[in-house]
Amino acid sequence: MGDYMEQKKDIQNQVITITNRKRLEISSIKKIESMNEEEFVVLTNLSTVRISGENLEMLHLDLDKGNLLIGGTIDDVVYLDKEVTKEKKQGFMSKIFK
Repeated sequence: MGDYMEQKKDIQNQVITITNRKRLEISSIKKIESMNEEEFVVLTNLSTVRISGENLEMLHLDLDKGNLLIGGTIDDVVYLDKEVTKEKKQGFMSKIFK
């Protein structure tokens, strides 16, 4: 039970705010995996998140507080662990119904 309580303390709430598709704020950032003008891939306390769009730029990063601010045109925000799970399920199901 002690281990569960310690793990629970490490989990923070994650907040993602998109304002007019031009500004994205995300909390609980641990690390930026990659970034360019079309895509940011960031590791958070929940999973890896991919932010896609156009003319994306990092406006502010505070790893101590876990906050990231991105400007540009935001098109898509995806939790990548769910994509992997979907692909595995589809792969398994497609094998059964071939």
